[in-house]
Amino acid sequence: MVNLSIEVIGGKVVFQGGDVISGNVIVDCKQPVDFKKLEITYKGSAKTMWSEGSGDNRTTYVGKEPIFNQTETLLKSTGQKISPGRNLYPFQFQLPLELPSSFESPVELGYIRYRLQARLQQTLKSKRSQLMFTVLEEVDLNKFPLAGEPAISQSSKTLCCWCCTSGLIELEVRANKTGFVPGEFVTVSASIKNGSSSKLRNCKLSIVQLITLSSGYKSKLIRINLTKGAGVAKDCKKRSTITFDPQKIQLPAVVPSHERLCRIIDVDYCVELICHTPLFSEKIRTWALLEVGTIPLNQGSNDETQGEGSTNMPASDFSVPAPTYAAATAVTIPKSEENPEAVTFAPQYNYYDWSQTAFTYK
Repeated sequence: MVNLSIEVIGGKVVFQGGDVISGNVIVDCKQPVDFKKLEITYKGSAKTMWSEGSGDNRTTYVGKEPIFNQTETLLKSTGQKISPGRNLYPFQFQLPLELPSSFESPVELGYIRYRLQARLQQTLKSKRSQLMFTVLEEVDLNKFPLAGEPAISQSSKTLCCWCCTSGLIELEVRANKTGFVPGEFVTVSASIKNGSSSKLRNCKLSIVQLITLSSGYKSKLIRINLTKGAGVAKDCKKRSTITFDPQKIQLPAVVPSHERLCRIIDVDYCVELICHTPLFSEKIRTWALLEVGTIPLNQGSNDETQGEGSTNMPASDFSVPAPTYAAATAVTIPKSEENPEAVTFAPQYNYYDWSQTAFTYK
């Protein structure tokens, strides 16, 4: 019986472009093992795949983007056998300087994935092992001039049914600022002025992740609601106005905005106000884009009044919790030619837990 595994020194699982990954491939056996070679592959890749239509009109779109793929031979047979016991074969690999952040689409239609793959090649078979890790691009919100400014969006729509016009509906949504990090609270508010003769139902505020997948010549937009039950839905009667009082929604562990180093996957975020109309189940919405980074603004205020006047306050009055890593939504990656065994994996992202008592916004 031969066990093959990979360990990274220090147990580190999150890296940035340019970092060096050092570790060992471990061959654990009770008896001498014949082999041809032992090798390790360092691999980063992105892929998208989705289908549209049905039956004979069903089309599948696929996008692939290699990021890096390098194989190193750690041990080559010259007639010797691997000795019984726990045998360690060291490796070291420097990641390319510029890499997109790891990403797993919650609906499993796309990914940006990094892995180490070891292979012990024997005469009649090969033993394989894999270790996945997270790459996290640094995104400093202090480099975005508008990150401390309120995010505001306004839109209007006139409901029409055949030749009849029902009146103007005006929506406004607001976030206390534009730039946030995971773990931070987004303070959102909204108003609806319903000048139509129809009642608007189930009007609700949400924070939404916008995922754009590309195959190179076709694209698909996926909307993921990150609010997880927060917020209260309201109805807006005809010829009336309602407001949503400021509410705080904590941003979960998510990938930073803009996968700028990947051609086939992009990620944005927004605070969105959506209403349901009685007209053929039509929805009307407005949204204000947010920037999600890994390094928070080093000065600013997160109370409900931010955006009404100055958006900044002295850094000494703004306490930032120490960052940790938190896992995003896990996905199960099935066994395949590329994956030697089924594995559950969740990328890890910077997380600033403002829900701690010492950092709760006043």
